[in-house]
Amino acid sequence: MRSLGRDETVKALAGKSVGVVAGTTHEAMLKAFFPKLEVKTFPTRNEMLAALQEGTVPAVFSDGMQLSFWVSAADAAGCCTLLDGAYFSQRFLGEGLAIMNRKEDSALTQAIDHALLALSRNGRLNEIYLRYFPNGIF
Repeated sequence: MRSLGRDETVKALAGKSVGVVAGTTHEAMLKAFFPKLEVKTFPTRNEMLAALQEGTVPAVFSDGMQLSFWVSAADAAGCCTLLDGAYFSQRFLGEGLAIMNRKEDSALTQAIDHALLALSRNGRLNEIYLRYFPNGIF
């Protein structure tokens, strides 16, 4: 997540430690997806982000949506950037974001699913998403 220079990809992290909050799903994902990276755990998200800002770790692995807001906010002080895309895992994170409605409203559920699929296929979903979130979905 910290600026790694010209090669802002996971490859640039070889031999370096990556911060993650201890005992989280993201820690398990980091270890499973990137077994060759050195993992440095932190007790809290704030401690992890402080270590990133201070340069104690060159990158962190955490919730992408939360990180996109943090990196765009004054708290980050322009220290960092998102890198190398999003990581998805049904095994670790489930099926993704969800909209909940009442069980008996199955027609509404189908209508929402259909609308989201149509918006995704024609590119409008990402356009709408970017109106309210600082970085794209993917």
